[in-house]
Amino acid sequence: MAFSGAAVPNFKAPGSPFPGLAKPNPGGLAHGLPTDVYKVSVTGTKPVRLTNLSEDDPTPLWSIDGKRFIIVGAYAIYSADADGQNLSKIREPGGVGGGDWRG
Repeated sequence: MAFSGAAVPNFKAPGSPFPGLAKPNPGGLAHGLPTDVYKVSVTGTKPVRLTNLSEDDPTPLWSIDGKRFIIVGAYAIYSADADGQNLSKIREPGGVGGGDWRG
């Protein structure tokens, strides 16, 4: 299972209104902190960070065979292997919302 989230350390960057936000999000803070994609087992293992994109609301979409995923972010759409390797940008700009990867 994959989800997007923000890792927020317990510090406040100078000039930042939020703890852990070192630089302003290019799109502003309208949607919250910049986030990345994490993977967690359905058995509840510790989440593993798969990307370092700092995207606005990234949505991961798994391939049918589970070997790759696409990330629909506000700034771009990306593709990566299931372990987060071989991350590549497919196009700019991205989009907002969910999706379905078929075939």
